[in-house]
Order: sequence, then structure tokens, then C-alpha cells
Amino acid sequence: MPTLTTDFRQDIRAVLLQVINDDVPANDTDLLETGLIDSLALVNLIMELESRFKVVIDFDALELESFRSVDSMNDFIVGLKQ
Repeated sequence: MPTLTTDFRQDIRAVLLQVINDDVPANDTDLLETGLIDSLALVNLIMELESRFKVVIDFDALELESFRSVDSMNDFIVGLKQ
């Protein structure tokens, strides 16, 4: 039985690079506080994450905290995949 991947950080960083055209300094960098992500970039990021990871992100249940950093996005996506 294949093991479920629980580390998507490299793929998340690739999506972020595509969306914001900038590299994230560290996986725990607060993307909202640093201004690397604004509201428009967040919408684009969510759409790209859905596409890349084949998940559906429910906008009604969306919590901003899940998108503050690469680490928090990783945890969020792992949770959706389980």
C-alpha cells in the first residue's frame, strides 16, 4: 500500500512562485503580514492549489490562517487529502 505524501512544501513553493512571481524566504514566513500575498493573489493561489493538488477548497469554510505560510498551507492540504 503506498504511503500518503504529507509534505507538499516544495510544490506549494512552486505554486507561490507562479502566483506572486517571488520566492518565499522560509516555509514559516507570514505571507500576509509581509505583504507577499494580497487578496487578489490569495484568490489566484487558492485556484492554483486546487488545480495542482486536485482538491476542492470550500470558500464558506475558508480560514485565512490556513494560507499564512507554506507550512500552514501544507498542513491544510494534507488535511484535505486524508
